This record gives sequence, structure tokens and C-alpha cells, in this order.
Amino acid sequence: MTALELIKNIDWSELRNQKTVLLEVINHIIQANKSCKESDALNGILSLIDSLQDFAVDELGMDESEVYHLVNSDETVEESFATNGANLIFDELLESDGFHYDSIMSSEFIEKIMSSEYHEARIKEEVRAMILNDLILMTNSFKYDKNVPMYDGEMRDSYEHIVIDYIRKLYHKEKSNS
Repeated sequence: MTALELIKNIDWSELRNQKTVLLEVINHIIQANKSCKESDALNGILSLIDSLQDFAVDELGMDESEVYHLVNSDETVEESFATNGANLIFDELLESDGFHYDSIMSSEFIEKIMSSEYHEARIKEEVRAMILNDLILMTNSFKYDKNVPMYDGEMRDSYEHIVIDYIRKLYHKEKSNS
């Protein structure tokens, strides 16, 4: 069997389920304040799964929805918008040089949190929840195209504080435990 056949024969649905379980295990380890060595090892496996998914889509041209399951048929238009918005905001912050500098926290600490699969999922979920909340409470503050909310660059500025607050909480928790 070639490497190409191996990748094309992956059960992507099951791999996504396994990835979800792995994220939950990492969460339990972090919540129990266990060794970073364990969570680092599991994050390495998550990175391997991400690399497989990226390779399948980017290099082999496989369907993104099959590999990543990006579309959830149960999601409303607003939920899908919030999910996509949270992903875009996180990615923009991750790639931004200026975001990794803070007067309180070191850039290494910020980068460590931003590169963690577990924290990425938690951050995106917090941003998603706030976007959904704002869609209900402040509907007119979003741009729309044919009654569908549209992402715009100003959203990053509006929701960046959620990411900073999340990382600062971790920083203060780590400082108080040491």
C-alpha cells in the first residue's frame, strides 16, 4: 500500500471522533493540573492529525467537508456564521505579529497557548458564543448580505479581547500556582 492509498483510506469521520476524544483527555489532564509532559505528548498527536487533514485537503485535493466536517447541517445560518467568524478571528490573531506582545505576559507564553489544540478549541468556542450572543442583542451592528450576516475585518477588533482575557486568566492561574 502506498502512502497515498493509506491517506485516502482513512475513515475521516472516525478520525474526527478520535480527535474530539483526544481533546477531552487533554482537557482532563489540564484541569487536574497533571504534568505538561502528558498534555504535550497528546498535543503532538493532535498536530499529527491536523497535518494529515491538511495534507489530504491541500495536497491530495480531498473534499474539506469530508476531512474536517466543516458543515454541520444542524447549525442555523447564525451558528454557522459564528463558527466561521470565530475561526477567522483566531487565525488572524495567530498570524498577527502584534498580538503576541503584551505588557504582562511573555510572547512565549502567548504563543504556547495559541499553539495548543486544546486552548484553540476553547478560545474559538468562547468567541463563537459571544458572536452568537451579539447577533441576538446587537443585530444591527453586523453587516448583512441578503439577510445573511457577513464577516468583516472589524470583527477581529471587537472580539480580540476575549482571546486576551482567556490567555490572561491562564497566565494568572499559572503565576498563582507557582
